[in-house]
Amino acid sequence: MRIKSFLQFYIRTLLPLAAPFMILAFCRLFLQMDSKLLIYGFAFAFIASFFLTLNLWEVHFVVKFEKRREYLTNLEKNLAKLGFAKKCTEGFLTTFENKDSSFLNREIKVYLFHDRALIITPKKYLPFLDRDHRTKLSLLFRYFA
Repeated sequence: MRIKSFLQFYIRTLLPLAAPFMILAFCRLFLQMDSKLLIYGFAFAFIASFFLTLNLWEVHFVVKFEKRREYLTNLEKNLAKLGFAKKCTEGFLTTFENKDSSFLNREIKVYLFHDRALIITPKKYLPFLDRDHRTKLSLLFRYFA
């Protein structure tokens, strides 16, 4: 499932980046053009779309907690360290936006329920927000080491 969503997101970022070079490849049939431009352009499109996919791909994960108010304040403090501020709260949804406006920065959405939270975040923030998952993996590696 994760590979499928990764490939879908990769293709959605690849097509807009490679579209100008596809048009140039079609125009090469009628006009005299250097083929190195197309090769470098397609290489740039593949590498740039992979970079964008790694940074912008959104991941969904669930966190269990016991005290809702404490979890929310800890989450706000952790996200403040990353440069995020609380944008709005609408029912179950709490949205955090990055203070630095950039193309690579996206919102983090948190759906808070009674004892769980569904967090939708870009992949690059996952290790910072899901510490339990990381400790489980390190315990697993210690067991097999």
